[in-house]
Order: sequence, then structure tokens, then C-alpha cells
Amino acid sequence: MAVLVTASSEETEALGAKFAAGLTTGDVVTISGELGAGKTTFIRGACRELGVTTPVTSPTYTIGHRYEGRVPVAHLDLYRLAGLTSERWGDLEPYFDGTIVFVEWPEHAAIGFRGRELTSHWRTSTRPTGASRSKVTTIFSFDTATSTTTCALLRDGEVVGERLTEARSVLAAADELVRAAGIGAADLDGLVIGTGPGSFTSIRIGLATGRGLALALGIPAAGVSTLHAFAGGTPVIDARRGEVFTDGPTVARPDELEVAGRRLVGDGAIRYRDTFEAAGAEVPPDDDPSHLPSAALLAAHSARSVRPPRSSRSTSVPRTRCRADDCARDRYPAARALRSELDRRDRAARLPRALVAVDVRLGAREGLVDLPGRL
Repeated sequence: MAVLVTASSEETEALGAKFAAGLTTGDVVTISGELGAGKTTFIRGACRELGVTTPVTSPTYTIGHRYEGRVPVAHLDLYRLAGLTSERWGDLEPYFDGTIVFVEWPEHAAIGFRGRELTSHWRTSTRPTGASRSKVTTIFSFDTATSTTTCALLRDGEVVGERLTEARSVLAAADELVRAAGIGAADLDGLVIGTGPGSFTSIRIGLATGRGLALALGIPAAGVSTLHAFAGGTPVIDARRGEVFTDGPTVARPDELEVAGRRLVGDGAIRYRDTFEAAGAEVPPDDDPSHLPSAALLAAHSARSVRPPRSSRSTSVPRTRCRADDCARDRYPAARALRSELDRRDRAARLPRALVAVDVRLGAREGLVDLPGRL
């Protein structure tokens, strides 16, 4: 058995292209390998050689894709079809009609290959080989602080996939993005995580998820204010209880902000549209994309940030505390009195060290953060 080693996704695609040059209609190629081992990347290169110009992504959730090139190409992913029956296999037969077929996870449907002549079988793996690491930098960026959770996958600064989802579905979105890109978790070089302001619970979900991923994968994580996830105007995030978060960062009632002549975006701008427009602000239509946060913008901001001192990039980054201004502190004296320093410390000890937003109202201005602003 020959062993061919590639050190980057580009090399894997090139290998797929070289192999595909000898394929003809009716050929069936199976590709095995663990999650994220480069199966789709190999097939993408093969498809390019066969004249396919449309995006080639993993059909994990649709089972099969059919592409038009110089010859028709079919791409099957049987990951979710373990124990496939002969009856169900019949539904897949049209993919084999007059095409060159690539099949990922063929071991999940051995029944379908009985008596079928295979042109070639490949096995991919991410096991270390001593080859040089790819120079391509792959970043997963996400933010859970607002009413819309945003996730993005970037390679060398280029967005290769983006999703809008819920805070509880970040890991599922990450899996979809890396699989669609034909890579795996092991190919990630870093994380960029939105640190709020926003929902206290959602921020904790996001930062705990990010902290866990960073520790599990052994990669760095950077924290960026959620306010940098908006473009096209001044961000205004709904803070509930009749208030909003905005640049500063600060928390205030909508009628307290000086917004005349400014363009406001975000869920807070939508919710208090009448108040802001009466004050002379411009608020785009509710369906304008500028109201939605973008994880790709967070990653771009992190890349532009000034690199922190070496000591702050170590695994034991000193935590920094940002306090609310006197006006914000004095607005909630009763709640502040009920929340003793001892109580805050106790709750902080039970949360991930990545971020402890001390309370929802002051979350825009007060928190414990040990994420650097840049990877």
C-alpha cells in the first residue's frame, strides 16, 4: 500500500486533482478516514480537475450532491447512514447513473458495494507524519452575546463559511462549517470570541464554549467586544429593561443617547426605532443585514488589534477588570447592595475563567476577562 503525505489542504486538493485526471464515467472512488481527515478536500481537488466550478462541500446532511463538469460528478457522504439497508440503498442508485462517483464513509453502507467494481479506495488520516504544518491560518470566530448568534470560519483572512444560529448551537455550527470546508477541528489555529456586551447567560455560554474548545484543541483564543461585530452604523444592542448597550461601551435608556444624525444598527436600534428616529437618528429597515452581528468582523478586528505584550499571551493571562462609570453604578444602588463582594466572588469561582460578567446590567462595563485582544 502506497502512502502519500500532504502538508496542507492545497496539497491534498492537488493530489485529488492529479488522481482524477485518469478517471472516466462509471468510475467509483471510495474515501475513508476519521472526521476532519481531508476527505472532502481531496474530492474538491478531484472535482476541479473534472471541470466542476461550483462550490464543493460535504453533503453530510443532504447525503448526496451532483455536480456538472466535463463529465457529471456525484459526491455521497454516508456518515449518517450507518447500517444502510438494501431498500434505502436503492434511493442512492441514481447517483451512479452516468457519473464519476466519490463516496465518503463507504464502510457505513457495505451492502451497496457488494458486486460493484470499485475503481479505487483511498484512506485519509490526520496522524502526524513529520511534514511541515500548513502555512494557512484557520480561525473559528463566534459571538453569542446578542439575540442572534453568529459563527464564521476564516482561512488566511478569507471567509469560507458563516452561520447564524443560537447560543446553544455553536458547537453544531462549528462542526458544519469545518466539515463543509473539508477540514477538521485539528486544522483550527485559533478562536476569536465575542465578549459582550449582551445577554449575561449567552455571554457565559459563548465564553465557556470557547474556553473549552481552546483547552481541548490546544489553540489560542482572543476576546473581542461584540460591538465590533457590526458594520454600517453605530451598534445598539438591546439590554432589556428599557435600556441598550452601545459604544463606550455604555448602558443607557434610549432617550438618554445623543443620536441625531447617526445611523444606528442592531436589535436595540430596531426595538427602539421610534425613539431614535424621533431624536434624529437613521435606523435601516428591520430586514437590513447591517442589524445582524458578523463573527467575521470580530476576527478582522482581532487581526487589526495591536499585539499585546508576550506575558499577556501566555496561558496565565492576568485578568483585567473594567468598571462601570459612576452614573451606571449609582443607577442600581439597591441591587448593588444586595450583591455583596463575597457573593460575586463565589459565583465567579464557579464559572470558567474566560469571562465572568458580574451582572446583566453592568455587563457592558464590568467583567473579568483573561482573553487577549489578539491571537
